[in-house]
Amino acid sequence: MRATRPSDIQTGFGALKIPIHVFKRPCFPFSFLRPHRRIQPELKEMKKNLIPLLFSMVLFGAAAPTAQAESFNYHGSLSSAGKPADGSYDLRLTLYSAETGGRVLAGPIDLHGVDVRDGNFSTAVDFGPAATSMGGWLGVDVRSVGGAWESLDGRSTVAPTGSACPGSWTLDGNAANPAGSYVGTADLQDLVFKTNGSTRAIIRTNGGTELYPWSSAAPIGQGAFSSNFSNGAAGAYSFAAGWNSKTNNTGSFVWGDRDSTAIYQDTGANQFIIGAKGGVGINTSTADDGTAPLNKTLTLAPVEGSSAVSFAMRVGTNQSWQFANLFSAMTYGFSNSGSLTLSAVFGTNQTIGLNGAIGTAAQPLKVGHDANTGNGAYLSGGGVWTNASSRFFKQGFADVDSAAVLAKLVKMPIQTWTYLDGGATDGRHLGPVAEDFATAFGLGQDSQHISTVDANGVALVAIQGLNSKLEGDNAELRGRLDQVQAENDALRERIEKLAVAVEHLSNKAE
Repeated sequence: MRATRPSDIQTGFGALKIPIHVFKRPCFPFSFLRPHRRIQPELKEMKKNLIPLLFSMVLFGAAAPTAQAESFNYHGSLSSAGKPADGSYDLRLTLYSAETGGRVLAGPIDLHGVDVRDGNFSTAVDFGPAATSMGGWLGVDVRSVGGAWESLDGRSTVAPTGSACPGSWTLDGNAANPAGSYVGTADLQDLVFKTNGSTRAIIRTNGGTELYPWSSAAPIGQGAFSSNFSNGAAGAYSFAAGWNSKTNNTGSFVWGDRDSTAIYQDTGANQFIIGAKGGVGINTSTADDGTAPLNKTLTLAPVEGSSAVSFAMRVGTNQSWQFANLFSAMTYGFSNSGSLTLSAVFGTNQTIGLNGAIGTAAQPLKVGHDANTGNGAYLSGGGVWTNASSRFFKQGFADVDSAAVLAKLVKMPIQTWTYLDGGATDGRHLGPVAEDFATAFGLGQDSQHISTVDANGVALVAIQGLNSKLEGDNAELRGRLDQVQAENDALRERIEKLAVAVEHLSNKAE
């Protein structure tokens, strides 16, 4: 006889270890599974169903090898009018040589006052030493205490000690199971598991599974799974577990935490929803500073053996946006067929690099590395924006009429103003509007923006134009001044000559 996880039975020979077997069909190597049996309504005019689930027997030597105790545990269930029975009942067990008729091999044994709770019972039975060496058929009678005996319809087969029960299952595992063996129901009845008389699991005929089912939960959907005190997995092939979780739609997953007061539930098919007020950790159960507990909504840690945390958002067959902590920084970029283009690098030294650039202490905000990404323009540590302006970044050079630029700039309205949004906090500004600037100079990409390069360039050219104008004016003035100076010199010479003549005439007169 196969030994399995035992339970204790106290007998006159001491404590016996009773092995527990679960079998595919009725069989009794002093262990058997018995089908539903109906008792006619003589027990208080109620139909009784007795379901002996399982009993087992094993022999142990006592003071001498010939002294044996033939004892087994008889487990069963009793129902009345389709509901689990409660109370005390008497059982009578008889071992026969045939399924019908035949001779009595052992018994009958009367078991008085068997306690039935929630339809279940367990009691010890002793058929005597002869029963271990023979097979047979077990007949069962039942009555309420003080009532008339009623026989169950049909007997269950019994195998002698040491023989195998085909298709049986034991708690310590089976080997070489016959094809087609299973544990479960063969009709449209749910499979129910209980502990301590309470339902702990139900496998529904639609393939849905409920662990620790809640009586008020929504009916479970086809192939769905619900657990703990969820409000039910109503959606087909959905999952609802934890506390106050519920699925309403196909393929959704919902988990609710214990502290939630509202119901976490999906709003459409194929959703993944988590309620976790204590935070969600991936590859970690501690906070980002290494202490417990989690203190962020989501905390990511590297997989074992790696120092990098990364995740990707797939947007195409071979394309994705990727995030990772590389180069001692948080990186964000776009991957196309395995080729990664960095869009942003957030350094641990409080720097930001955009479009493939990496910021430094001197350039804490830097943009790009070529003509298509920003040419490395940056914000300095002191807060000065510095444009990319190398000759090697430029092409299509053309000369500019500085006088014309100056004339256009002089005619352009320049006023002070505030922006429509945030004007109260942004303060007043001074300059032209982009439309006038674009009309006058034709610079930039559109007529709504003015780049600092263009504004500075116009100002510089205007200064050059003003300087040229001033130099021209000054040359003209210098020419006129030279002419006046020559005229003045000629007059001075004539005056000097007249003075000499006057003096000569004055001397003659004397």
